[in-house]
Amino acid sequence: MEDIFLYLCPDKGGVANLFGGGDSKKVDDPISYCKIKAKDYENPNPKLEWKEMTEEPIEDKIDSPELAGVIGFRLSIIRADKVYNYFDETKKQQVDSRIDLKSQSNWKKALRRRPDSKKIRCYLFQCKDLPAADEDGASDPMVIVYNTVDEDSNKERMKKQVCETECIEDNCDPMFYQLLELKVDYTRGEPLPPFIFDVYDVDKNIVKSDDRDYMGRCVVDIDDVAKKYVCERATEETN
Repeated sequence: MEDIFLYLCPDKGGVANLFGGGDSKKVDDPISYCKIKAKDYENPNPKLEWKEMTEEPIEDKIDSPELAGVIGFRLSIIRADKVYNYFDETKKQQVDSRIDLKSQSNWKKALRRRPDSKKIRCYLFQCKDLPAADEDGASDPMVIVYNTVDEDSNKERMKKQVCETECIEDNCDPMFYQLLELKVDYTRGEPLPPFIFDVYDVDKNIVKSDDRDYMGRCVVDIDDVAKKYVCERATEETN
């Protein structure tokens, strides 16, 4: 088995069916997917992993490809009849035996219906060397980042989850110098989801709403940023 495709499909029966509270088990057509390699998931005790999704081209249910989403999952591909050499957490040593996934510490963790949430402050300074999106050789960029916290799926409240900068007109190297406060869902002891900053070129309209053209994105892994910060502080204290 080489490739595995994970599909994101809306639940026709409502959220209650995810927890066994409804009668319908149907799902809608897929809206996005990600492709992974089976050989990368032979770890019997995997951590939570985050992947960017890709727009499903056949169904074409997403207005723009950057809206395909990000998913978090844990996956082990293990043959039940195969003997593996792996680290047994109970015995604290390498062993040769069949693997019982239920005995692995990460698989013992129960999934919570509602994860914890934290507020993170982001200081957004500038973008550099953005492509020219307008005929005059410049762009009118703004940056958008979404909060992940969503308690009741209310559409009006969800609009407030969007954090965006001001639009800097006629500039391919915009300086924003803005503070954004982001709310993020997380499970204690698991990796935080990445923050995704999408850059748009904005064409302002007087009558109708502004037109926004997607330019690109920056994916920030919080764990990598934290490790870099710790290393930099350690270097400064050493010097």
